[in-house]
Amino acid sequence: MTRFFHDEAKGFPFWSALLLMVLALTAWLMPEKDPLARLAVIYGGLISAAISFSGFVLVVRSTGIDAKNFIKLFLGGMIARLGVALAALAAGIALLEFPVAVLIISCLASYFVFTLLEYIFLLPLLTEKLRQDAHD
Repeated sequence: MTRFFHDEAKGFPFWSALLLMVLALTAWLMPEKDPLARLAVIYGGLISAAISFSGFVLVVRSTGIDAKNFIKLFLGGMIARLGVALAALAAGIALLEFPVAVLIISCLASYFVFTLLEYIFLLPLLTEKLRQDAHD
């Protein structure tokens, strides 16, 4: 069971799902009476989850790519993911009329936690990939 929590391929999705459940619980328990504020908390968390999870999938699925092309793919993917996230934030503010402060705080806070999860789970995968490419 302990291996499950530290295995990169299983651990990141598990902790990500757990974080989203905590986020949903936080939105449910918010003292704010505005239902849009509660939805903004969940929406911001989902944006961050999508950014992180797509990066995770990119790293896990990029086996067999040399390090130079991997870095190009990863950085290009990061730019694309952040562009989509900004568009989703803009849509949440302009179209869905979510409270700006709640949405941005939710997105940034959950992005920070997802970045920590990426560091914990993806850094070993990236290090191993670069080590394998150095030996090839």
